[in-house]
Amino acid sequence: MGLSFPVGKLAGAPFSLSEFAENSTFNMNPNTLIWGARYDRVMDAFGGKGFFVEDPKDLKGALAEAMNHHGPALVSVLISQGAARKPQQFRWPS
Repeated sequence: MGLSFPVGKLAGAPFSLSEFAENSTFNMNPNTLIWGARYDRVMDAFGGKGFFVEDPKDLKGALAEAMNHHGPALVSVLISQGAARKPQQFRWPS
């Protein structure tokens, strides 16, 4: 049994409640970070300064610019989802 009335028509993307329940992108926690999302552009849109780093050699410069910016700044660093990691010392989801 699935409810099927459009709930997204106002946003221009019609989808039904049954699609909403089945689609994993709709069922994420509000604090979920999405791989590939441009959080730097969100910061720019809200009047701050965003930096996007893909190459580790660019990280130091982006951090320096962010620290020197007079206002809110965000450095978004793209990391590999399959990168090897050292064991964590805390129980936070990572």
